[in-house]
Amino acid sequence: MLSNIRIKGLFQVAWASALFAIFFGIGYWLNSLGWHHMPWEFAIPAGLAIAGLLQAITGIPFIRLASQWDALRPWQRGVFGVGIVLASFALLSAAAIAYLSYQGAS
Repeated sequence: MLSNIRIKGLFQVAWASALFAIFFGIGYWLNSLGWHHMPWEFAIPAGLAIAGLLQAITGIPFIRLASQWDALRPWQRGVFGVGIVLASFALLSAAAIAYLSYQGAS
């Protein structure tokens, strides 16, 4: 059974995805009119979705998770932060390599 916090996190991911789809549709429409822009607005639903995903995975409200992060010593935040960046880079690199391997890039 899912806890209330996890359901709220999944709901946040769902509406952030809907917001992303709306932004994508508006961007596609504007692009068809000849207005080219850098889609920085996609960062807003991405941040909301990541916060909801963390909430859904851990079962901890995001505010409490943020206060636990702030309670760490500065060197611990540095080590964990660098570790998170490296792990994210490794996952993205693995996904890119898998995609290129699957596509048979020449």
